[in-house]
Amino acid sequence: MKQPKASQGEHGFTFIEVLVGMMIALIFVLIVTEGIAIATVYRVKAQRQSEALNAIQQDMEEVKFQAAKSLTGTCGTYGTALETLVDAIPLNNPRTLLKKPHILTRITTANGNTMRITYEVFPDQNEDGTADGDLVASLFTEVIPDASLKCDN
Repeated sequence: MKQPKASQGEHGFTFIEVLVGMMIALIFVLIVTEGIAIATVYRVKAQRQSEALNAIQQDMEEVKFQAAKSLTGTCGTYGTALETLVDAIPLNNPRTLLKKPHILTRITTANGNTMRITYEVFPDQNEDGTADGDLVASLFTEVIPDASLKCDN
């Protein structure tokens, strides 16, 4: 029995159609790959910020503990007394965040019964204990010692 001859429209894909299909697939794969790379960069950045904020929180807990334990002063000077106490607490630099050294800085400013603490975390690219590079995390807070709440002002 003879096979019927294929008509002219039933030959399959042309070489150009195959190339166009491959180009479309390649473009799709490149876009998806770039999206995955960008997502990975943002995930690592978020992890580093989270670890930096945890380091800041640990230091803030130490400040809170020291303030509750040994703060002395008179009304209007509790912020200054707390600043003196906090400046004596070491920061234990460099700190390891995501297996890389980072520097935590603490800047205190007293004003009467309150004190402002500004924290910043930088990568330690010099690996010599000095901050260098882009800011990883920053946080500031104002602290009112419990003892100052007993003041009449």
